[in-house]
Amino acid sequence: AARDAVGPNVNLMAVANNGYEAHVDWALRFLEATSAHELYWMEEIFPDDTAQYHRLLDELHARNVSVPIAEGETIWEIDEFRPYLKAGVFDIIQPDMRTVGFSNVLRAADLASAHGAMLVPHNWQSEVGKLMSIHAALVTENIRFAEDNRWSNHALDTSGYVFRDGQWTAPEAPGWGISLNDHYNPAAPETDALVIS
Repeated sequence: AARDAVGPNVNLMAVANNGYEAHVDWALRFLEATSAHELYWMEEIFPDDTAQYHRLLDELHARNVSVPIAEGETIWEIDEFRPYLKAGVFDIIQPDMRTVGFSNVLRAADLASAHGAMLVPHNWQSEVGKLMSIHAALVTENIRFAEDNRWSNHALDTSGYVFRDGQWTAPEAPGWGISLNDHYNPAAPETDALVIS
């Protein structure tokens, strides 16, 4: 249904939020059933567990099914990615931009590249984290995506950033190209909803 909704020319990713823990067979059944719909990646199938991922990948290869595996938003020390990358179980690593920081994300991108993997910074409900991810993608070829959950911080003026045709352009101004919004009123409600407390 998701593939039918977005069409053939859109990358379709899925996340399990570790929901297949101790159920490799369930994950295998899902990935085999959806293989015709070309998932760009499957994220967080299990908690960080090399053995389960090895078993899953062996079973997928035996069935001639290939789905890139993304993982790592809860891995906060870059060196902890090494065993997973060396074992070849992650195709995409996802260190959290706000937790590990910009320079460590770039360091992790180099580490991933050395093992034939890609990096996509994890980011959730942080506009600054999203903008930092966009800038990280500008300075290394091994970061091709910025996670954007459409959350906005109305205190920031980010008008220099433009999203068009599936791509972000970023300003060259200092300070990530953002400034405080002169019109922001911290006391104003963000929605028209009436809150009774």
